[in-house]
Formats: sequence, structure tokens, C-alpha cells
Amino acid sequence: MKKIIFSLCLLVFSITLGYSQNLLKDAKLSADDIRYLNSIEVPSDGFTFSVNVNDLQQYLALSNEMTLELPFNDGEKVKFKVKEASVFADEQQALYPEIKAYLGYGIDNPGDYLRFTVTPYNGVNGIIVTADRSETQVIQSIKGTNKSVVYKRSNRKFGKDFDCTTASEESEELNISEFSVAADDGVLRIFDTAISTTGEYAAFHGGTLASVNAALATSLARINSVYEIDFAVRLVLRAGNNSVVFLNGNTDPYDSASDNNYNTALANTLDAAYPGGAGYDVGHLYAGIGNNGNAGCIGCVCIIGGGNHKGSGYTTSTNPIGDRWDIDYVAHEYGHQFGGRHTFTHASEGNGIAQMEPGSGTTIMGYAGITGATDVQQVSDPYFHAISIQQITAHAKSRTCDVENPTGNAIPVANAGANLTLPIGTAFILTGSATDGNTGDVLTYCWEQYDENNAAQAYPSSTSTNSNEPLFRSYNPTTSTTRTFPKLEDLVQNGVNGNVWEKIPTVGRFADFRLSVRDNRAGGAGNNFDDMRVTWDATRGPLAVTSQNIDGIMWSSGTTETITWSVNNTNTFAGASNVNILLSTDGGLTYSTTLLSNVPNNGSATITVPNTPAPYCRIMVQPTSAPFFAINTNDFSIDFIVTEDCTEVYTSNANFAIPDNATAYSGLGLNITTSGETLGGNVYLKLGLDVTHTYVGDLQFLLQSPAPSQIQVVPWSQGTCGANDNLNIQLFDEAPAVTCATPTVGDAKTASPFTAYDGEGVNGQWILGVVDTAAADTGTLNSWSITVCKKTETLSVNSVEADSFEIYPNPTTGIVNLKFNTNSDVNVNLYDIRGRGVYNKNFANTSNKFNQQINFSNLSAGVYILNVQSGDKKFVKKIIIE
Repeated sequence: MKKIIFSLCLLVFSITLGYSQNLLKDAKLSADDIRYLNSIEVPSDGFTFSVNVNDLQQYLALSNEMTLELPFNDGEKVKFKVKEASVFADEQQALYPEIKAYLGYGIDNPGDYLRFTVTPYNGVNGIIVTADRSETQVIQSIKGTNKSVVYKRSNRKFGKDFDCTTASEESEELNISEFSVAADDGVLRIFDTAISTTGEYAAFHGGTLASVNAALATSLARINSVYEIDFAVRLVLRAGNNSVVFLNGNTDPYDSASDNNYNTALANTLDAAYPGGAGYDVGHLYAGIGNNGNAGCIGCVCIIGGGNHKGSGYTTSTNPIGDRWDIDYVAHEYGHQFGGRHTFTHASEGNGIAQMEPGSGTTIMGYAGITGATDVQQVSDPYFHAISIQQITAHAKSRTCDVENPTGNAIPVANAGANLTLPIGTAFILTGSATDGNTGDVLTYCWEQYDENNAAQAYPSSTSTNSNEPLFRSYNPTTSTTRTFPKLEDLVQNGVNGNVWEKIPTVGRFADFRLSVRDNRAGGAGNNFDDMRVTWDATRGPLAVTSQNIDGIMWSSGTTETITWSVNNTNTFAGASNVNILLSTDGGLTYSTTLLSNVPNNGSATITVPNTPAPYCRIMVQPTSAPFFAINTNDFSIDFIVTEDCTEVYTSNANFAIPDNATAYSGLGLNITTSGETLGGNVYLKLGLDVTHTYVGDLQFLLQSPAPSQIQVVPWSQGTCGANDNLNIQLFDEAPAVTCATPTVGDAKTASPFTAYDGEGVNGQWILGVVDTAAADTGTLNSWSITVCKKTETLSVNSVEADSFEIYPNPTTGIVNLKFNTNSDVNVNLYDIRGRGVYNKNFANTSNKFNQQINFSNLSAGVYILNVQSGDKKFVKKIIIE
């Protein structure tokens, strides 16, 4: 009998799983779909599916927990265990049984997290967060269809400017020491929220009570996906909320032209609907004009009186939908209402409490994408900084109006490790650990600097001795217990201090760090933290590799090479008297090959080149038992020759007078029809700008691609090069940092990477946006260009018999003799150290031996790579011209 029951269970499981796989069908976007997605600032390069909402809801209602297969943006299907998680109070949910909210966790990867809504009014919307927290997938429905598109949040388009005008005053002084400052007590705190809407917001979302409630459910589910993880707080739409939902902009109690009085108007509206503030814990207005927000007060949940009002927060936008609305705007303003303050340092707020993030900041209580020159990135990352977690959880725990549900969740115990002393100007690694009583929980770790200096300086400084100034930006939590400073990708690309937003001190000072550990439990998570301090010793460091730091170096397998580095007293640190010398063959991202181990930290070592051919290699010198290291600055190759072809150039002779003191970008088009290239890998862009303009710091440029997603990047940020005049530059990812002058010329690194365009075709209409945001200084965009570059990697196979190949003299003053055995024609190429071709010639050969004198005397002195090919024979040789 047990076997029969078990077999039936397997049969039911296979049927339901198969059925769930058929609920969501692959679909294609129409031109109208793409136009709609563009209008709400959503990329269209993700994966599109269609679904029958009624069928999906019926399936998910079959059991308390159902299996559902959802696609990622690349079409990969991932299975989740899904259960209903309403964001409505019971009475409100009874009014709208067709509006459903769910949460889920991964089956194959239990750390995968899902939050979504399903309604007949706005389809399927939600988010998927991968187990390692490396990516968030956003599910966005397409209005008027049964389709949704799944896209990578990192590909989200730039939004409109937004201004949070919340003042820095707090509703009341809260002694944070009285409350634990993390979600560390195994309690899910549920707050009833009253959300009023303007007629403009309602019209945007269909103009009916049902359609507006569907939009509110979608918004709350997205906000809760963060609040439940970071604070163990859930917002629930209160019963009877329809009484403050207004469908007509002409008759609602809110101004249709200005948001200046929204705080007071909302408070009055909620007071009239809920006398004495009964029935809700925090109130907010969703409006549809302008792009602003104001919480009314900071930390005033549950409070009415004394000049503060729990129901006076608002968010308004002409595009009140999607991830930017929910995370960058609404979650930010609710964050203020729960006690969180601004974390950016682009402007001082004078309170000395929370401004710990360089520039605009990147977390939710920052200002990512809306500060101009101090934008660290263009969108907020969907999590809160450690200081925000401290402030908001302390306020949430101090209130008594919420419903508290014990979760039984064991809280992680964090360990940031001991305080460290490190050498100045040297990359380093922080490593922590954590334990959790729930062995199935997937822990994530977030290392953040935890110092506050009233935003005295927006940009980190490597030479500041003020130990309160922020040096490092925040990055998304990951499943790794370690973080490299600066981030390894930045170190490889920019060097130790080449990233504007991460600076390692070159003087003596200290910095405090907090390790936040989240357990990411769906429906009410827990987190905890631990602190440590790093002190930089000005008498020691930097540790720096001094060899292999020019372009065009090629090693040959089996030969010996010398690696040198500056010691600068770093050998006096504990665990640093000896070093390991490591090799990366993937461009510097991993160092899996040990060339030498446990050798003296004396500045020089000779290694034997391994038989591991690779075009892009780096060297790391790392003490055997100390958490700092150095890498060389340039890629080199082993048995490969890497050449670059940048002859595909498209130019617009714009001669465009840039409007002075403008508030919007002017767009100029460049239509490319003959490229045929796809960006990514060894195909990449360079952007040329020729500008005559005084005070180029007034300028900012955007570049928008022709693909349906129309991804935009900022190649040149406002404020760069300040008072200098005129530009004639090539911007690309691998260029050095800009050298400001009058004029500023040469190669310069982009402010945001062109790798955002990877996977897109070059052909189509490219748009260059330019804006001059300040008065007085004027100028002209003379021309701009797009150059398509291609790198070619050729493996050097020394198949020519060694005893027959001769090249002499080497070094040479210009004339070389080339001899070897072959009966085929011969092709000779010569490349400079940057991989650019400087000589190419084909030689006819009718004998069994090639013997030719070649004249390179017109070339500058330097190191070159000679590539000889004849039939199936190939030889690569380094030559020196004196």
C-alpha cells in the first residue's frame, strides 16, 4: 500500500511539474511591446513569456506550496517552490481575491529568492535574486498583453532625475543602544500601510479601484522583497484602503500641478479617513506628477503629534511603475519614515549620522544616478547599507503598533576577524566568517566601510589623513566571505587607485569596517554584523610589481623570466617575509597557477614559464600569510601574439552649438550600416569627442546604443577636468585615467564601461547626448566618432625546425636576415608592443629554402614582435630595433 501511495505521489508531482512548465510559454515582442517598454525605461533584450493569469493562479492554488518553473533573462528555466504571501490585510484581500502575491525559493539552489504578483489587471511582475546574489532578474509585464519580459536589473535604463526633499530632522531622539540594531530576534514585524493615490497615478494604472490595487500589490511585493531580507519587516496594505484611493485628478485632494503641499494634504486626508490615526501604522501617497519624494519626517512610523505624522510621506513620478519606482524612489522614502537617513556624501546634511557612501552612494538610501558629477552609478542597488539597517531595525523594534510574528529563524553569528595593520597604497583582502543554526540557509556577506564625516568630501582621497572620511563604495552582498579592496576587476582595469570611488590610503590613517551577514530566509529573514578596523602604516608600503608593466610582452613556454617588485618594508609584517608568485591566464581575475612559493620577499625572483599558452596573463605577488598583494599593471601573453585592428571608424561632423545652462540632453545621431560586428569579447568600442568649450566640467555625455534595449552609458561625467578648456579624446574601457589639461587630449577611460553593450550589434542609430548644466561657459561639439576595434589572438606554434630558422642580427639597426627551410610562400608581419601592425608583406618562394633580407630601418627604436607564416609553419620572435 505504501508503494502505491508513493507511486501516486510521484505521478502527481510529475503531472504538476509538467503542467507548470507549460503554463509560461515562450513569446516574442512586437514593435508596440518594445515601444511600451521604452516608455517605462525597461530594456527589451531579456526573455519574454506569455501566460494565462487564471490558469496560473488556479495551478498555484492546488496546494500550500507548488513547484513553478520561471525563466531567467537568457531563457534558462529555474524551478521554485512557491507559496502565497499576500501584501493585503485579510479584509482587503477578500475584496480582491484575483490579486495574488507570492514568494518562493529555489529547488536546485535553495538560496534563489522569488517575489512576484499575478493579477488580471497587470499580469505577472516580480523579481528573482540568484543564490550568490550576483544578479537580480526583474519580471515586468507589458501593458495590454498577457506577456512579461525578464531582464537583468543591471541592464535597466537610466531614469528621470528624482529629488528627495526629506529634511534631516528626526521625529524624536532614539537611543539606539536600547535596541539591537539588526534583524536578529527571529521576529517578522508587520506594519499596516495606508496608501493614498492621486487621480494621475490611478489613470496611469488603468483608472479603476481594482487596477490600482493591483499596481499597489506589485509595488509592495517588490519593496517587501528587500524589507523582509534586510529588516524582517513586511508592509501590508490596510483594510479599507479604497477610501483613500482617488481615481479623478480633478476631484482628489491633491494638487495636480505641484507637490509642494503633499505632506500636509496626505496627513489631512488620512486623518479624515482614520480619525486619531486608528487602523494604520504608516501612510504614503503615490502620485503621478514630477519626480520627487518627501517622507514628511524621519522615524515617525506609528507617531501622530508633536509636529510629526506617520501618514505624511509621498513619492511622485510621471512614470510610477517598475523597479526604479519601487526601489530607488518608494523604498527610499519609506526608509526615511522608518528612521533611515541619506547615506550619500555628494552633499552634507550636517547631522554626522549616516553619510558613509562616497559620492551619490549606491544603496537604497543613497542618490545613485541623480547627482551628476558625483554619480557612482546610474541606478540604486536593491539593498540597504549597514548604517541603514542599524537605523531602521532600531526604529522598527522601538515601535509597538506592529504585529510581531515569531519566525523560529536562527540568526547568523558574524565574525569580521581581528583588526589589521596594512601597508599604504597596497591592495588588500578582508575575510570574515559566520555560523547559522539553520544549516539550509544561504548566507551572504557584505563588507562596508563604516565611517562618517558629515560628507566633508564627496570623493574619496588616498592622501587624506582624516580617518572618518569614506574611502570605499558598497557592493552587493555575495556568498563569498572575502572582499578585495579595490574590487579585483577594478584593480586589473584601473590599478590600485584608478577607481574614483575606491581609494587605498597612501598616508597613515585608519578605517572602520562592518561585515553584515544575511541569511536571506524567504518570508522573514535574519541578519547580524561584526566590526573591525584597518590601520595603514605610513612607514611600510606600497608593495608593487615593477616588471611586466608595458604592453606587448610575450613569454615563451619553457624559458626563464624575472619578476621584480618594490618591497618598501612590507617584509616586516607578520606573515610577509616570504611571498608566493602566482599567474593568471584569464586576464587577472583568478590566479590558479603557482610559479614560485614561499620565496623571500626581497624584490626579485626568476621563474620558468609554464606550458600554459594564454593571450592575457597577469602576475600576483602575495605574502604567504598576510592579507595584501600586488599585481602587474598590463596584460602579457604566453605563446600568443595579440594584435589590435582599429581601422573601422564612423564619424559625425556635427558642428553642434551646445545649449548653455540646459536641463535636458541634446541628442545627435550617427547611423552605422556597414559594420556587421557584434560587441563583446575581442570586439569593443572607442568613442571620439572633439569639443571646443570653456570649462569642460560643465559637460556630461551619454551614449545610447541602437539595440532594442537602447542601453545608455556615461562616457564623460559632469565635473571631469573642471575648469580646463576643450577636448579631443578617445574614450574606451582599457584606456588610462584621463589626464586633464587645456586642451585635454589622447586616450581616456570611460566613466562607465562600454562592456554594457556586449552582445549588441554595431549597426544602427547611435545617439550621443550632451548637456551643459551651468551658465556662462559655452562651446561646440565639432565632431564625434565611434571606432570599432578587434583584437586577434594567434597562438605561436614554433613548428619551424629550430635548427633551420635563422634571424639576425637581433638586436638590429633596421636590417634583418630571415632564413628557414620551406617550399611555400612566406607572409611576414611585424607588430609594435601595443599589438598594432607596422609591417606586412607576402614573399613568393619557389625553392626549398627561404632567404630574405628585410628592411625595418624606417621604424622607431623599440621592441617588436615578428610573426612569420609559411604553409602550416608558424614562428613568432621578439626583435629589438636600436
